[in-house]
Amino acid sequence: MPTATLARANDPLTSLWAAASVAGKTANMQDTLLAAFALEKKGMIAEDAAYEADLLHTGYWKRVSELLKSGYLEETGRTEVAQTTGRRQRVLRITADGRDRLKDVKARFRRGN
Repeated sequence: MPTATLARANDPLTSLWAAASVAGKTANMQDTLLAAFALEKKGMIAEDAAYEADLLHTGYWKRVSELLKSGYLEETGRTEVAQTTGRRQRVLRITADGRDRLKDVKARFRRGN
């Protein structure tokens, strides 16, 4: 998966600092969110996955967007109401490519890489 752009050169300095502080952590956050989505075959909203992954108070929605664009998650065509906002969110589920990515993560973890 290509590395996501965390900040643009013309972004405010605070955005550049924030991007530097999470560099290298985004892939781990994505993998953690993917594992959460894998818990529910019918799918779940991003907020519920973030809750399961203990990432609710992070920029989880950005990581979910990246996973969706990369084909690791897909829309189910359903929506559910998010508890924190009361707004409808798309229900997403992990794809076969997403499951393959989790298998790769598990294999790397077992090898200690």
